[in-house]
Amino acid sequence: MPPSIGLIICSQRTPRAGPQIVTFIHNTIRQFYPPETATITTIDLAKWNLPLYNESGMPSSINSADEYEHEHTKAWSREISRHEAFIFVTPQYNWGYPASVKNAIDYLFHEWKGKAALVVSYGGHGGGKAAAQLRQVLQGVRMRPLERMVELRFPEIEEVKRAAKGEDLGLNVHDTNRIDAGTRHAGTLHSQGNFMSAAYDSLFVMRMPGCIISYYPTGLFFKSAYNHRSTHCIPLLYYHSSLMVHFISLFYTLVGLLPAAALPSPTHHTLETITCDICILGGGSSGTYSAIQLKDAGKHVVVIEPNNRLGGHAATLYLPDGNYVDYGVEGVFNNELSRNYFSRLGVDWKPLLPLNKRTDFVDFSTGERVNPAAGILQALVSTFLYRSSIKHWTFLTRGVYDLPDPVPEELLRPFREFIEEYSLEAALQLVFLFSQNVGNLLDMPTLYAIQNFGVPHVDALIHGYITPKNGMYELYRQAREILGSDVLFQTNVIATNRSDSGVEVTVQHANGTRQLIKARNLLITFPPLIKKLQGFDLDEKETELFQKWFWRTYYVAVVNNTGIPDKLWVTNTDPTNGLGYLPRMPFDFLLQYMGAPGYSTSKLVGDMDFTEEDARDLLAADFARMKAKGTYPIQDPQIVVFGDSSPETLMVSPEEIRNGFYRKLVIYPISARYNYSVKLNDTKICLHTGSDFEVALKNLKLWPFFLSRKSRLFVNHSPDTTDNRIYESVLRPLIQATI
Repeated sequence: MPPSIGLIICSQRTPRAGPQIVTFIHNTIRQFYPPETATITTIDLAKWNLPLYNESGMPSSINSADEYEHEHTKAWSREISRHEAFIFVTPQYNWGYPASVKNAIDYLFHEWKGKAALVVSYGGHGGGKAAAQLRQVLQGVRMRPLERMVELRFPEIEEVKRAAKGEDLGLNVHDTNRIDAGTRHAGTLHSQGNFMSAAYDSLFVMRMPGCIISYYPTGLFFKSAYNHRSTHCIPLLYYHSSLMVHFISLFYTLVGLLPAAALPSPTHHTLETITCDICILGGGSSGTYSAIQLKDAGKHVVVIEPNNRLGGHAATLYLPDGNYVDYGVEGVFNNELSRNYFSRLGVDWKPLLPLNKRTDFVDFSTGERVNPAAGILQALVSTFLYRSSIKHWTFLTRGVYDLPDPVPEELLRPFREFIEEYSLEAALQLVFLFSQNVGNLLDMPTLYAIQNFGVPHVDALIHGYITPKNGMYELYRQAREILGSDVLFQTNVIATNRSDSGVEVTVQHANGTRQLIKARNLLITFPPLIKKLQGFDLDEKETELFQKWFWRTYYVAVVNNTGIPDKLWVTNTDPTNGLGYLPRMPFDFLLQYMGAPGYSTSKLVGDMDFTEEDARDLLAADFARMKAKGTYPIQDPQIVVFGDSSPETLMVSPEEIRNGFYRKLVIYPISARYNYSVKLNDTKICLHTGSDFEVALKNLKLWPFFLSRKSRLFVNHSPDTTDNRIYESVLRPLIQATI
């Protein structure tokens, strides 16, 4: 029997838009996949008699429907019990979800417990806040909601009004052949697009009669092809192949969380086994670099990438006039390793030179211009004094968390105290330029500040940087050609099983088929958060360590039609915040001109609960304040591309550092029988590298550190092998282990 999935209409209002949106979702699933994939049942809360909770007992103490007092509760219990997973489709009312769905959830406990869930939200702002709140509630009844959610955003107030009246929104599932799959390459839509983005997690744009459709992973926007203002000339959510890919991918991730017994017959959904030397999870900068190096060493690698492109946070927006905007990684250290890697990929490079631009300092919280905390000459001089003040911690110049025992207490004190003690206030402007991802920098342990901007980073300012002549994404376009079928795109890990002889990785593709990969070694290049390791065979020690992380959310945007002059950087500067005039979280750090007339980039940082919707609202509010104060002739700013680089900068508390957290996370080579592992006490797991285990610049990267935006790598190496540390400490042992 195929698994049963309940599709819940969370709104009970009359009139309402919920039923037609749910029908649209249901038809989307059915267009792509046959009924044997899953049984989809619509559950309309408006048709269920569920008064405010009126059972005398606690749901968590009731184990069967017959134990409830009221018939409506018994019926509700039986309905929920017969489904293995749920898709909650909720509107956003006043920044929250409807009370009706909370009441429906609260009636039960065991009927929900352990089941997978996907949240789809809709509204004038996309419903991100409602979805996040609902996801927390689902976790509270021990469900397993997907981390990623789908937001369907109404383009203008007129569509909001139509939805509120229950009027037809024109939600039709159109023939997918309208958009030839051959026109898509590496996450772009070429044939019909005036804009192209190489970032799957940000934007696709295509031109249709009179309109430009901009796809984000959280929804679609419609803009006039002539003035870039939002318009409703095409029905809301006019069907687009990228939205299909995103939603269906999440749908099959949902199915993948179902119990094995509930899944369709393996004879229809399992492909042949792949055997390889190294399986790499993640095709970002570190995963791609590792794959190329290992392939060149004669190893058979298989890269598992959830999206449909390589590159991770290296994102490039290509414009109709031939210009482009790199809004992720901008360049790399100019050293032999970087140049050799560019040459290996056949990518031409150029020096990444400072633009002929000026910098304005503006308090984004008021919109007014302010004076900087220090002049540029003071900042440069103080930065080299900063280098002198930290160089004696030689274990940090290696770019890793290879910490002594005990960890020097000075490194655990707030960075503010370190700056004050050594009178380095003037250096903060430059330090923060490369460390804004840490958030409230002055409040964080000094260790994290230095790991994000340390001796190697200061030295790199002297030697300079290089960047591809045709945008950072060119590296990954070329890498894709070289790796070919060794990369499995739109594929997620369902389970892992480790043994002395290697590791077995079960993956699921976007079309629902599963595949077993048998590898001698496993390289994980994504942040090791518990929520990202669902299905991995973690033991108690691993789980205990990985659940201690906290992090920052980090969003990037490309905006146009702002009214801010070209060749200008606008730096967020808060004179009320003491040292360095650094902004407080959440903040929009910098509006940065990147060389394409009319376009700027923005980087927004917040705590773990800072959502995409919050970030968009903050950016709009910053522009509004500048306009109100007359600081710039702000016009009608439009977000052309929006990307999510979270989680950023994994950290633990000073107490955890003091108690040896990083000593328990040391990569070391052991016998060939165990290949190459991470040591967590005496527990063996696979090798971890990537964005949160390496140390490098945030936007101007070091290739030995895999060009990663967020970087910390637990690797031991000699201080005099800086340029080859990753190869010598990670890749060479992997190569030797598979000989």
